[in-house]
Amino acid sequence: MMKRLAILVLAVCVLMCGATALASEEDEYLCTLYDDGVKVLAYYGSDTTVVIPETLSGYPVRALDEFFSQYSTSSDVEVLVIPDCLTTVMPNALFDFPNLQSIEVSPNNEGLEFVDSILYDKINHALIMACPTKTSGALVIPQGVQSVCEGAFLRCGITSVSFPDSLTRIDKTAFKYCDKLSEVNLPEGLIELGNNAFFDCDAIETVRIPSTVTTIGRNPFEGCSGLKSIEVAEGNGAYAAVDGALICTLDGTLVCYPCGKSDASSYAVPEGVKVIGPGAFRSCKSLEEITLPEGLTEIGDYAFEGLNKLRSLELPGTVTTIGWSSFLNCWDLETLTIPASVTKIKNLGVNSSTTVRVAAGSYAEQFCKENGINYENY
Repeated sequence: MMKRLAILVLAVCVLMCGATALASEEDEYLCTLYDDGVKVLAYYGSDTTVVIPETLSGYPVRALDEFFSQYSTSSDVEVLVIPDCLTTVMPNALFDFPNLQSIEVSPNNEGLEFVDSILYDKINHALIMACPTKTSGALVIPQGVQSVCEGAFLRCGITSVSFPDSLTRIDKTAFKYCDKLSEVNLPEGLIELGNNAFFDCDAIETVRIPSTVTTIGRNPFEGCSGLKSIEVAEGNGAYAAVDGALICTLDGTLVCYPCGKSDASSYAVPEGVKVIGPGAFRSCKSLEEITLPEGLTEIGDYAFEGLNKLRSLELPGTVTTIGWSSFLNCWDLETLTIPASVTKIKNLGVNSSTTVRVAAGSYAEQFCKENGINYENY
């Protein structure tokens, strides 16, 4: 019932965006015009084997929308049959089918192929997704693949992954929740590593960033509680491993601290760091003390979330911005000192037992008053 309602909401949203929503009770699909055919937005039947038709409402079916599985009424789909004319499956289109066993793609399909439980985009040389219940153990991604799409290996049971030399991009959340993944060898030639690419992959212990990487999004190893060391290959002009942390040398952002360094209870952020990136220290449960340098200007969203042993933290007088829930679940944080230089706070996320120390008349004091946060003046 809830997914039926979601489909109706989706249809209304499509219409409000100026697109044409097409529905067929006989075919049990909702779609919209796309290129010279239609894109399927949702399937509202109950079959475990779903055969996508070649045409809907008189148009050839060209694509599956990124929200296809999310807005379909059944999450029990085990087999998906794709017609020759459907050549585009958008990233995340199938992530809400946790029981998906197989995707049947005709060899005559010019855009897609399904090999060893993995769906590939032949046109863009991309790995779209793996069937989570069928993909485990050691994984070898074949030569020719240039990108791994968003959410491609979500919750897969792989233990290691070997990337081809052809790979240039790993999109955001590509290996999210692969909690058995322990061995990752990023290839030379890789250029971009997306947001949270290896989110909560707790078994990863070491990571080496190739010299060719120029773009890294939000902490790609956020929540990797077993990560003990980060290395950056010699010759990388954009990133460096400094005192154990991954830092963008171009803008001074601390991207990631290896939270598995159980032998370290204290850490001094290196001089020259200007930004603590989003989620940079998330779940670093061994850290009891952090020293921040003068010149730091920004604390990113969820930057220190889950540091449950951190007892106090003083922000330097150069900080101007504090992101969303930067101190969420810091259970033992007794005092947080915020300087008068801060002019923007999204949400501190501190516990009721935390005392926030602020300057009288400052923006931070007013923020604490308005949000019912325990504070005192210094």
